[in-house]
Amino acid sequence: MFRSKPKPCKINPEEIPQEFYTFAEFCDNMFKCDINMIPELNKQLDYYIENHYLNKDAKYDMLDQISYAFALYMPKSIEFIKLMFETNNLDKSNLNEQKYLLLFNLFYLNEHKRGEHEFFSSDENTRELLQTFHEPGSLPYLIITDSIDEFINATSTIPDFDYNQKFHYQSLIDIAARSGSINCFKYLLSDGANVTKETLQNSFAGNNYEIIHILEEKHTPDVYCMNNAIKIHNNELITYLIDKYKLRIQYDRCANFFNVSAFLQMLSLAKNANYLDREGNSILIQITGIGAVPIMKFLIDKNVILTLQMNGDKQQRILQFLKRMKKL
Repeated sequence: MFRSKPKPCKINPEEIPQEFYTFAEFCDNMFKCDINMIPELNKQLDYYIENHYLNKDAKYDMLDQISYAFALYMPKSIEFIKLMFETNNLDKSNLNEQKYLLLFNLFYLNEHKRGEHEFFSSDENTRELLQTFHEPGSLPYLIITDSIDEFINATSTIPDFDYNQKFHYQSLIDIAARSGSINCFKYLLSDGANVTKETLQNSFAGNNYEIIHILEEKHTPDVYCMNNAIKIHNNELITYLIDKYKLRIQYDRCANFFNVSAFLQMLSLAKNANYLDREGNSILIQITGIGAVPIMKFLIDKNVILTLQMNGDKQQRILQFLKRMKKL
């Protein structure tokens, strides 16, 4: 689309409309998975779709990404997703292996039932993974629920118990870090469980500051830690990683997980809003994934470019964006 290097573009934070921050707060609230907020969230969802902040399929898209962020390690997210489907009359037949893969494979459609949750999977490995993590009494389940007494009782009955064993390629202490289970984490640590870089990365998705700070003494946070903080919408951690470790926010990760707060934060901090990633993507091509037309119009008015490199997927996204712009 452009033959020469784009001109630098600086966005003045004071020029960013307050309504964008209100929209960002709504997205953050969606990822809290609080069932008490569902009535208000549903009203806001309809409003933001009607006013072109979100694509028409946003209800499916957001729930799909919420499942990626929380499903295995936060059981309450499953109930949240289930209630969102019910209260919005969403059609489960729209879930398939080409689109909304995780929702299709991991949740809903009552072919398999474990405890209080219903799961469906066309894939044996996925089914086994979900059943293992959510089967009451299994070691992963005891860890993600931080049931320390039950966990100690279960492991003490196993001769020569290996505290470094793995479940589906994840160590027990990584599961504890990922689920923010501080009691199980400390117990495993005291019994000699190996702590790796991946343990630290997992902790930034677990949302437990005590675990994070313990692991920071052993490893230095990296971009994967930032990506996990973006994924779960822990914007305080994002600011912490920027200030202390000078880590950069990845725009594509913000778009994938609807973290508009992080997107606006990076936009405010960026010396050049026309910064391009390694694939030649600008911030504007990333935000087209959400479909936030008012934000895109604002960026275009500020001379932020779309992209330098154009493949089929990006062309399609831009065409869809332009069609929506015409309707406004």
